[in-house]
Amino acid sequence: MGGFRNRFSYLGILWREGVWGRWIGGAYFLLALYVFIRDDFWLPTDTSKWWIISMIPHLSLSWWLFGAALILCFWIFEASFRLYAKAKSEIANRSPENALRLTFDVADSRCLRAAETRYSDEPSGEFYSILVQNRSGKSISNISIRGLPSWFTSTILAMAATGRSTRRQATVVLRDIAELDPDATDVVELFGLSYSPESRNSEHILNNVQTFTLEGRARHTKTVSLTLEYDPKSRPMLRVAS
Repeated sequence: MGGFRNRFSYLGILWREGVWGRWIGGAYFLLALYVFIRDDFWLPTDTSKWWIISMIPHLSLSWWLFGAALILCFWIFEASFRLYAKAKSEIANRSPENALRLTFDVADSRCLRAAETRYSDEPSGEFYSILVQNRSGKSISNISIRGLPSWFTSTILAMAATGRSTRRQATVVLRDIAELDPDATDVVELFGLSYSPESRNSEHILNNVQTFTLEGRARHTKTVSLTLEYDPKSRPMLRVAS
């Protein structure tokens, strides 16, 4: 009974996928119904030019069944191909090579957190983190999250990660993760910034829009990156670069 129910539900899945076959089948059904109801189909004056239309009312039942069978085969092929393409894409996205993903979502409290103050209900700044996700069905190991060379990386990211700034051409290692389980997520803290400017100098790094790129590497996976933009006049001040 369970096998029959599964097969019946699969027909419903095919029906939802086979868009083109469904349209053609519907048009074919309407045409057949029209010919069946009418005793005499519209016959044009120039029968040599429109011989196919003239011939339609005289087609036998076997020809109609043959046409319906062709449409059914086309529908099954189209629906099955679409299901195969979806399954192939999902498998590729969940393969170990495409397992690693870096995410920053301002709507996620793990990524964006307000800095509370003791004497005011208004936040004084923001704390930022990114999510490191394993989207595959296998564990991935030797994960390294880094900030690629930039002015922002050598100052803000470096100070948060190591306690000191570095030369601008340096790559800063933010976090090393030994292993990440399948479908697991780890939170990597980046830095926190105040809404109040640290300097009145208009050329100061925190008084200007900055972009920086984070990179994630792991064993037997593709390297991934995430580019973020800092804007001191926006709230929140950090977002994914467009």
